Amino acid sequence: MRECFRLKKLSIFSTNQDWDRSSNYIAKRYIDDVPMARYFDDVMMQMTTKLWAAHYNQHNPPKKVDIIQMSVLEFKDRAGQPYYHLERFIDGNYIKYNSNSGFVCDDTVRHTPQAFSHFTFEASCHELIVVDIQGVGDLYTDPQIHTSLGVEYGEGNLGIRGMALFFSTHECNPICERLNLTSFDLSPGERERHIQQQSSSSSKASKLPAQTICRGSEEPFNGFSKVSSLLRRLRSPSSISEDDSDGYVSETSSITAATGRIFNHSISLPQPAQLITTFSDENLPSSSSLKKTKEPLLSTTSLNSPSPIHLEMCKYYQVGRFSELGSEDFDEESALYHLELAAELCVKEAIFTLAKIYLDLPRDLLSHYRLTDQAHRVTKGLNLMIRASELHETEANLYIAQFFDHGIEGSLEKDWKQAAEYYEKYIRIRENESNNLDEDSGTNEPDQIHSTDNGIPFHDHHETVARLATLYKTGGHNLVCNYQKAGDLFNKAAEMATAAMKGRLANKYYMSAEEAYALEPDDEEGEGN
Repeated sequence: MRECFRLKKLSIFSTNQDWDRSSNYIAKRYIDDVPMARYFDDVMMQMTTKLWAAHYNQHNPPKKVDIIQMSVLEFKDRAGQPYYHLERFIDGNYIKYNSNSGFVCDDTVRHTPQAFSHFTFEASCHELIVVDIQGVGDLYTDPQIHTSLGVEYGEGNLGIRGMALFFSTHECNPICERLNLTSFDLSPGERERHIQQQSSSSSKASKLPAQTICRGSEEPFNGFSKVSSLLRRLRSPSSISEDDSDGYVSETSSITAATGRIFNHSISLPQPAQLITTFSDENLPSSSSLKKTKEPLLSTTSLNSPSPIHLEMCKYYQVGRFSELGSEDFDEESALYHLELAAELCVKEAIFTLAKIYLDLPRDLLSHYRLTDQAHRVTKGLNLMIRASELHETEANLYIAQFFDHGIEGSLEKDWKQAAEYYEKYIRIRENESNNLDEDSGTNEPDQIHSTDNGIPFHDHHETVARLATLYKTGGHNLVCNYQKAGDLFNKAAEMATAAMKGRLANKYYMSAEEAYALEPDDEEGEGN
């Protein structure tokens, strides 16, 4: 929160020293104490937005936009030497067109501010979006930037969540279409609600001034912008320092004169579709126990959809962000629609969650949703689970191993060979995590509590190790018996059970290890036969 003061600024270069003819300015300062770097970073954010405004204007929109120049003013002779933001006073009707949390002003619906926000998202290769558009006419001030990392540009940067909130209310207008901006994928239910909102506000719109009309001379946007690569350099880790006392991330980079020349160069850029990886028959994981179906794994969707935003949209639906006030219900079909889009665009969390939905496993996201279409449900779920494993989702390996271990009636036969492979992969990953924690903590004590990323100490996975040992001891279902390996695994499970303070179970595992070793034929007996 900031407080504002009106002031006059008399230029030292002016021959006229009459204060009545001096320029009107606004000085702003934070009410709460903030580090000095915060003021300079706000200037950096506003000037970065000014750069995007210049890039937007290069495409010849119906109305050009601009961002007010901002600077920092320090009162050296006052107590504490306070800092202020300084910018010219804007005379006119001040309007907030949108916010950093999805708000859109219904009283003054204009095309240009919303199209400008959408343009910054497309031109930055989905790395950022300029929101919180406000000012007089198309002269804006105090914008906010959401970035994909969500760690820059102050507390107002909501990251991917902020982008999701913007697109939850954004409707592409004629300027977006003329600039060839990709429309955000919405579910049928969302599109229907947007149509209803448009019809309900038609009477209000008739009282508003006429909307901006495209002239037909706009230059379509056909690729990613060179500006985004420049801004990535400005926001690189080498230009970021952290204030130890406040934990505030400071950006101390400065825009050089080269930034003013980048718009004069023509560059060849890849199309968005070239940079997106999606599921296809070729890259889907295959298994000898899974029957390949001709039906596509997921519904056909646009390849230009920004995948992390779709996952956040799904999460917002579950927490009730898009529900009616006071209602606990939410649009599950729209939430699933965005989850499927995120999964199709290779978001690991979305793939893992969708696999759990198909396989009816416990989950946090869409926990009560049940599929109505049961066709190929298990096959789709296993394919997704295998894909999650390939994307290094550790718990997916355990689920796959258990499915191949026990089978699924009518859908999947037991395959202990594959079950053993996934059990071993899961155990190996957990051991590596445990060893890494040992190195970080500087201890190698065997009884140390090693917590993994799922909050379960590694030694509590002794049952998984014991089950793998049982498979090698029993054999069958494509798995050849290996009594030596079974005995070693039982001993390992016993040590883990001991670390977990389960002595009786550890003794049971030790006995099973002796039984497995006893089943191993001696070399001499083998030679005698």
